[in-house]
Amino acid sequence: MLYGGGTEDRNSYDLMVGAYDYALVKGANIEEFITVGGVPHGGKWPEILDKTFQFFESYLSQTD
Repeated sequence: MLYGGGTEDRNSYDLMVGAYDYALVKGANIEEFITVGGVPHGGKWPEILDKTFQFFESYLSQTD
């Protein structure tokens, strides 16, 4: 799983980090946490598309 959070998110970055930590404690298989800084929720996601695609492509190459 890929998990992301924005530092200026209206839902609170600290809340998202807490949810991430809780998910890990409960056994979630989160491979990577991406932090996006500087803008509100959804404002910068296009800038991390390359990193998101790289994450998923790394799993595609494991199935070859």
